[in-house]
Amino acid sequence: MKHGVTTPAAHRRRMASGLLAPGVLGLAALLAAPWSNPGAPTTTATALTAAASTACYDMVSIAVAGRNDAPHAGTHQMLVAPDGTPLPAALSSEYSSDWVDPVVNAPGQAVGEGSYAAVYIDYPANMSSYEDAVNVGVDNTETVMRTIAASCPDTKFAIVGYSEGADVARRVAMEVGNQEVGEDGYDIVDPASVVGVVILADAGREVGGGPFPGAENEFRNPDGFDLAYQSGTNSAPGRGALPGTSGGFGALDGKVASFCSEGDLTCSAPDNIALLQLAVNVGRQLNVDALEREGLTIATAQDMATVLGQIALAAFADIQSQENWMQSDETFLDVLIKVSDPA
Repeated sequence: MKHGVTTPAAHRRRMASGLLAPGVLGLAALLAAPWSNPGAPTTTATALTAAASTACYDMVSIAVAGRNDAPHAGTHQMLVAPDGTPLPAALSSEYSSDWVDPVVNAPGQAVGEGSYAAVYIDYPANMSSYEDAVNVGVDNTETVMRTIAASCPDTKFAIVGYSEGADVARRVAMEVGNQEVGEDGYDIVDPASVVGVVILADAGREVGGGPFPGAENEFRNPDGFDLAYQSGTNSAPGRGALPGTSGGFGALDGKVASFCSEGDLTCSAPDNIALLQLAVNVGRQLNVDALEREGLTIATAQDMATVLGQIALAAFADIQSQENWMQSDETFLDVLIKVSDPA
């Protein structure tokens, strides 16, 4: 996504209050050309200004990195809302990720200094409770986007997620894209304000899914782009390891890039290994960090026994609720996979 720069006065806007990095910078960004019209660069070159500035930029990239790769309050300088409320995010100048930096920093190299900003989302980014960590990541991402949009309603967004953060990015993109507008507008942000989503190692990838889900040609390019980013009709084999998180992106269909390397079990797991799916579902509910760190101890064994016991009870309850289960084609393993999915 390479873009030219127009005259600063052409698009400069004012807002009543800005999103501020504590005592230092105003947060804002440049409007990267939307995916629907990449051939018409329309950006505003403005300088990063002091906290008292009322300038809004045009685009903010929202970055969600992977396991053990996120900024945290008390360790990194975090953003605050105009009313002084701390926000769960840090500017990319305050936090760096080896995996995600090359993606979110690229637009800043193509535009004038200060026209673009990227922020990293603070979330647990651990495996103490995978599902809880991802849910916090989703909530924090939507909070940051909602706060930016409230101060700068014309700001555009890109969402980028890797590994555990890819699960966060997928869920956020699905929620944004499938919102219904209410009397007071959209609950998160207007889907039209999201110009692109990049998901690296997509655990919700569907079987045989192309790299551009929802696009007119999902194996070639996002909608609105003439350049063929991919030339084949085949993608990585298998599917994402968390099929329960799969689904369409609604209004964001055609704006999503989901990249998967063959052999990466996160996004290219065999689609016919039921036991692997059950193991993944169980793992999402275990304190995997403690299990890796301490091995099998009384505490980790109790954690495992509790999770397995809950799944077994849920399976028996599910079977009992189906009067003719014994005559159905559903196996006990099918039931275990179904009831063990925490999504």
